[in-house]
Amino acid sequence: PDGPQTEPLNANNLLLRGTQLRNTAWLFGMVVYTGPHTRMVMNSRTTPYKLANLERVVNKAMLVVLGAQAVLSLLSAVICSSTKS
Repeated sequence: PDGPQTEPLNANNLLLRGTQLRNTAWLFGMVVYTGPHTRMVMNSRTTPYKLANLERVVNKAMLVVLGAQAVLSLLSAVICSSTKS
């Protein structure tokens, strides 16, 4: 027959994202968008940085201490330079 040929698609014809095809001269492809909730897309995202509550409190306290030290250092430099003149 000279008419168009049909071929059913099944799991054996599926290439997932990131698949590399080798030793093939040519192929016919069809792109299927399945959405952001597929296993492949969800596993490709970076995991969120997890911190315990204690770590968050310590990080904030360290920033407060660092800021206080900077202010005290600047204040002592100003006082020292004003008393020398």
